[in-house]
Amino acid sequence: MGKKIFHVGGTGDGMMLKLVSNLMAFVNLEGLCEGIVLGMKAGLNPHKMLEALGAGTSNSAIMEILADRILQRRFKPPSA
Repeated sequence: MGKKIFHVGGTGDGMMLKLVSNLMAFVNLEGLCEGIVLGMKAGLNPHKMLEALGAGTSNSAIMEILADRILQRRFKPPSA
């Protein structure tokens, strides 16, 4: 469970917020995957590319958590 509790409205509003959160996370993940593929196909070193991206505005929690797993082609959920 999260460390903070937010009251976001009436019945069902928390569920809708979770859907919005999931959408934003998955869009971020899709952008990360597409960016890795594009950079690698352009000949960039993937580790250096991610290091540079991680130092700028492209960084995200998704990138910090999943980028190495993507490069290792470990696509099973982190709990697996």
